[in-house]
Amino acid sequence: MTAEQQKLVEENVGLVYYYVYAKLKMQDEDLIQDGMVGLCVAAGRYKDADKNKFKKFAMRYISGYIKNSLNKRSKIAESLCLEQVLKKECYDGEKILQENAHCSALIESLQEELPERYKNIPDLLLDGYTQTEVASILGVPRDKEFTKK
Repeated sequence: MTAEQQKLVEENVGLVYYYVYAKLKMQDEDLIQDGMVGLCVAAGRYKDADKNKFKKFAMRYISGYIKNSLNKRSKIAESLCLEQVLKKECYDGEKILQENAHCSALIESLQEELPERYKNIPDLLLDGYTQTEVASILGVPRDKEFTKK
């Protein structure tokens, strides 16, 4: 990471905390770390000289990394509980199901913010499709994929 990219990250760390604490209303250090990764990726990919535009650019990466983490947690919780139930070892199955329901509800509410044609993108990505394949499915030209390169 260059010195300029490092400076962008340091100046915008508050975006990650804002997103997790204020927007999601969660106190979760793992989500903070996922958001920080998104912020670092955004800093590495940002090419515009106007630092005022960086915040909007970075929020897409921050929210994307956090949403992806929440979606993965939901899928993991579902499979773990199902596995435990099948093995009849799910002593606290109700708690696991409640946590899974909370994650699923949060993901659904975040997906509602997306334009209609993009609402199934997280599911497609989690199903293993690449961004290029998702762009093709949605009919988005290759040069207009989800992240600027």
